[in-house]
Amino acid sequence: MPYFIIVFLWLFYWSLLGCILFGGKVIYPDERLEKLIGWNKDYYSLTFDDFGHAMTILFACLAVNNWQ
Repeated sequence: MPYFIIVFLWLFYWSLLGCILFGGKVIYPDERLEKLIGWNKDYYSLTFDDFGHAMTILFACLAVNNWQ
């Protein structure tokens, strides 16, 4: 249980920092992003525009281990 609280606080801190630093940087639709190899339109939801999306991004980075 204490590990869950520590991980949650860590994600909370970095989500807030990400929202402050990177919020509003991705503009929809962005032609430069769509030209990238492997770009999927579902990635537009993975931004730091709000706190919920920021927590989702950080959880995905924490849990996903297949980065090839």
